[in-house]
Amino acid sequence: MSSRRGITLLDVTIALVIVSIGVSALLRVWLAITEEVGAGRRWTLMATAAASEVERLERSYRSAAPACALPPPGSSYTPEGVGLAWRTADSLGQLVIRLEVRAASSRRTLLDSVVALVPCR
Repeated sequence: MSSRRGITLLDVTIALVIVSIGVSALLRVWLAITEEVGAGRRWTLMATAAASEVERLERSYRSAAPACALPPPGSSYTPEGVGLAWRTADSLGQLVIRLEVRAASSRRTLLDSVVALVPCR
C-alpha cells in the first residue's frame, strides 16, 4: 500500500471558502468604518457652519440700527454642501435664533438644529 501525501481538491475548496468568508467580513467592516468616518466629517462641517452662522447673525443683530433689529429669516449653503436655514424672533429683548443644519452623507441626510439666545447690549 502506498500512502499519498499532499492536499486534495476538497481541501483546497474548503480553504478557499474559509478565506472568502473572512475577506468578505473584513470588507464589510472596512466599508462600514469608511461610511462612519465620512458621516463624522460631515457632522464636523455642520457644527462649524452652524457656529459661523450663529456668530454672523449675532453680529448683525448687535450692530443693526436702530439698536438690536432682528435679522431676517433666510437660508444658504456652504461650499462644502451644508445647508443652513434660520428663523429669528424677539423674546423679551433677546434674539432667538432657530437654525436648522442639513448635509448629505453617503446613504442618509444628516439633520441637526440649534437654538441660541442673544441678549441685546
